[in-house]
Amino acid sequence: MQGVDQRFSLFKRTGESLLAETKWLRLKTVAYTDADGQERKWDVAERTTRVDDHDGVDIVAILKGSAREEDRILLVAQYRAPCDRVVIELPAGLTDPGESASETALRELQEECGYSGAVTAVSPLCVLEPGMSNAATRIVTVEVDASSVSAQQLDDEECIQVLSVPLASLCGALHEFSQQGCLVDAKLYCLAAFADLIPRKA
Repeated sequence: MQGVDQRFSLFKRTGESLLAETKWLRLKTVAYTDADGQERKWDVAERTTRVDDHDGVDIVAILKGSAREEDRILLVAQYRAPCDRVVIELPAGLTDPGESASETALRELQEECGYSGAVTAVSPLCVLEPGMSNAATRIVTVEVDASSVSAQQLDDEECIQVLSVPLASLCGALHEFSQQGCLVDAKLYCLAAFADLIPRKA
């Protein structure tokens, strides 16, 4: 496997200054030196709620089908104020103090979608928009118990529609949602595009 250039070890953060802060977000300017020793600055947005090395989790929730049924993936649709649009996303949520990524995923899956399940994989630490923010997530894969469905447990400000889409036709479904005027989360589309490349069983 190809390694990362050793010159990156020369980059060093040298300071930071706070520009603004709200209950949920913080904006600051960080100072750093690059590989040539040049001093540089960058504006960074970050969450104020981080309690570990990640802010929260994204959940790949798979409803396993029988021999005659297709595997399905659970998605959520919700209005996102920063975009002023409905966004189609993976279920997700912020990590509470003392929670592991797996525990967060199972709690959020129950609250947002009304399902329980078993964690089958947890990703390495993944960043979301590294050119603007230090926001980080762990992507947790959960095999969902289709018989376990119950009522959602949403916060007062949440309005979330649960969607169940055949995994084999996920990419096409996302294009259809887009044609309906929805936006599609980038992580979800990357997953769909990759799934679309996998040969189907006869």
